[in-house]
Amino acid sequence: MRTSNYHTWTMRDLDLIRRLYCEGKTDCFIGEMFGVSHIAVQNVRYRFNIKRPKYHKWTIRDLDLIRRLYCEGKSDCFISEMFGVSHMAVQNVRHRFDIKRPERLALVGGR
Repeated sequence: MRTSNYHTWTMRDLDLIRRLYCEGKTDCFIGEMFGVSHIAVQNVRYRFNIKRPKYHKWTIRDLDLIRRLYCEGKSDCFISEMFGVSHMAVQNVRHRFDIKRPERLALVGGR
């Protein structure tokens, strides 16, 4: 059991932080759960070497689902929560595999 200035961290707290962080939750989100700042959560993560998995192995099904959801107008943040990764990971996949929304129909007589 470790303490910070305002919060005593138990092993259960550390396990929960590890699980939530690996699921893609932010330090701000976790901090709100414990009633501490995001910096306090960040310090705990650094002290106990809590890291997210380095990468997500994208399958063909994952890419098809991302393509379908993105073309339906879903945001990167929405899609990222489904996969438990950051929105930047989804954005990188979209750029790497050239996933774009369909072009809107051009207006007649206008640009």
